[in-house]
Amino acid sequence: QRVGFFPGLLCVLAGLSLAQLANYPTFMFQEFLQGFGYESASAALDGGAKTWGGFALDCAVVAVMVPFLEEFAFRGVLVSALRPYGIGFAIVASALVFGFAHLDGPTSLFAILAGLVLGFIYARTNNLWLTIWIHALNNGLSTIGSYSSLFVPEAYVDDFSALLLLG
Repeated sequence: QRVGFFPGLLCVLAGLSLAQLANYPTFMFQEFLQGFGYESASAALDGGAKTWGGFALDCAVVAVMVPFLEEFAFRGVLVSALRPYGIGFAIVASALVFGFAHLDGPTSLFAILAGLVLGFIYARTNNLWLTIWIHALNNGLSTIGSYSSLFVPEAYVDDFSALLLLG
């Protein structure tokens, strides 16, 4: 469906802001789990040296390819297929499947919350490109945060990452 530039831009900014707010309950859940000795899979794999080549590859995959494929699958196909059962059900069910597909406790919680936002925007606009942009910007911010040592001195990495995640 055709959405004008400014309404579309507002949808993208609002959706990205709401998705970023999902970081707060996610971080609290992660802290809670860490109290029991839990370590996320991404933290365990994140020990390698950060390079510009790795950053470029991660941007291409995580911030471009993944949002396109996931939005097509979870919003474009799943929400559309579940619409006959009610749009609320379609949004919630697709968000749950999206979250559980991420396979990690805190990451799944974030994906469920972000999936609710993305599903709502898709249901209201019928425009998959808006959700792709929101997803891509969210993943892009996350990728920049994970490579923050390339952008700022080591002493400021935590502050830079927190700023990117509005945290």
